[in-house]
Amino acid sequence: MKKTLKKLSDNQIEIKVTLEAPELKLAQDTAEKELIKDVKVKGFREGKVPKDVAKKNINQMELMNRTAELAINNALIVIINDEGIRPLLRPEVQLGNFTPGVKLDFTANFTVLPEIKLPNYKKLTTKKMPAEIRDEDIEGVIGNLLAGQAKKTAKKGKAELGDEVTIDFVGRFAKDDKEFPGGSGKDFPLKLGSNQFIPGFEEALVGAKVGQKFDIPLTFPKDYHAKNLAGQKVQFKTTVSKIHKLEQPELTDDFAASLGAPNVKTVQQLRDDIERELTMRAEYNINERFRNDLLDELVGKTNLEVPKPLIDDQIAAMKAEFNQNLTARGQKLEDFLKENKFKDEAAWVDKDLMPMAEKRVKAGLVVTKLAELEKIEISPQEIDGRVAAMQTQFSDPNLKDMYSTPDMRANIANQLAAEKTLVRLAELNG
Repeated sequence: MKKTLKKLSDNQIEIKVTLEAPELKLAQDTAEKELIKDVKVKGFREGKVPKDVAKKNINQMELMNRTAELAINNALIVIINDEGIRPLLRPEVQLGNFTPGVKLDFTANFTVLPEIKLPNYKKLTTKKMPAEIRDEDIEGVIGNLLAGQAKKTAKKGKAELGDEVTIDFVGRFAKDDKEFPGGSGKDFPLKLGSNQFIPGFEEALVGAKVGQKFDIPLTFPKDYHAKNLAGQKVQFKTTVSKIHKLEQPELTDDFAASLGAPNVKTVQQLRDDIERELTMRAEYNINERFRNDLLDELVGKTNLEVPKPLIDDQIAAMKAEFNQNLTARGQKLEDFLKENKFKDEAAWVDKDLMPMAEKRVKAGLVVTKLAELEKIEISPQEIDGRVAAMQTQFSDPNLKDMYSTPDMRANIANQLAAEKTLVRLAELNG
C-alpha cells in the first residue's frame, strides 16, 4: 500500500492511497467466500453448490464492487492505526482507477479532531474571590427560621403586610387573554411582603378579605429571567381563600435549642453554626465559579478551529433538550419563536444556539487536552463511588441497573475526568 497525506485544515486530512495486488487478493478472497453462499445453480440445492462451480457462477460485477469495498475498508483501518488519526466521522471516499487484481486508487477525506495547542494554562489571570459572610446574611437565615416556626391564626378581617394569604391564581397575557405557562397556582400560601411575586402583586392583596376575587393587572420587569414574559403586560385572576395572622416566636436560647441542631443550645451558637454553614456554601460556589472562570479564560486564549460535525451534534442535543422543556411547560417551539421575535427556527439557531454550541464544544476539547497533558486518570473505584451515589436516588431497580451499563460508566468516567481536570486547573492557578 502506498499513501500520501495532505493536511487541508486543522480538522481536515486528505489521503491518496494506492492498493496493489497483495491487498486486492486478500479482499477478493474474502469477497468470494461471502458471495459463494448466495450463488444458485440449477441442479444443486441452495447452499450445496460445490465451491469450484459456485466460484464460476459469481456475478463478476458484484465481486468487483465487494472486493473494492473490502479493500478500501481494510486499508482505512490500517491507515487510522498507523497514522494515529482520530476521525469524527466515516471518511468521504472517492474511487479512482481500479484494475481488478492489479491496482486500486482512492482518496479519503477525514474530518478529525483538531490538534490543540494550549497557552500557558498555569499562569492565568483569573483570581478567586474570598468568601465573605455578612451579618445581614446570618440574620436573614434566622428570620427564615423564625418565620418557619410562626404560629398561624385564622383571620376574618383584611389582609395586612406580614399576613399569609392562601390564593388561587391564573396569569394571562393582556394582549390575547391566553394563559401563560407557570403563571397559575392553587391553594398557594403567600406571605405578604415576602417579595415572592413580581412587584405589585402582593401589594394588590393588602386589604383583601376571604372569598374576595381580584383581577390584578401587572407588567413583568424588562429584565425578567424568562424572555417570553419580560416586559409583557399580564393580568392575574386571583381568589383569596384563607388569611392567617403569623406570630413569630422570639429569638431565645430555648428557640435555638428547639431546632435540634447538634451542639446548638444558645442564640450565639446558632449564629456561629449558621455562619459556618453559609461559609461552606459560599466557598463551594466560589470554587465552582473560579474553576469555570479559569476555563472560560483558557478557552478564550486557545486558538482552535471547532469541527462542524461536533457543533451540529451539540445543536441537535440542545434543541432536543429545549423542546422537552417547552413541552413540560405546555409550550410549542412556534410560540416561543413568535414571542421572542425570531423569523424562524434557523434564525434562533444562528443567534442563540450556534454560539453556545461552539463554546461548549471548544470547552470540551480544551478540557480533554488539559486532562491529557496533566495525565488525569479515573479509577474503577471512583466510578463505582459515583455510580453508588447516583443509584441511592432511585428505588426502581431498573433505574439503578441503568447506571451500571458500560455506556453509562463511560459517561460517568468522562464527567469525573472533566471535574478532576478543572480542580487541577484551579490548583495550578491558586
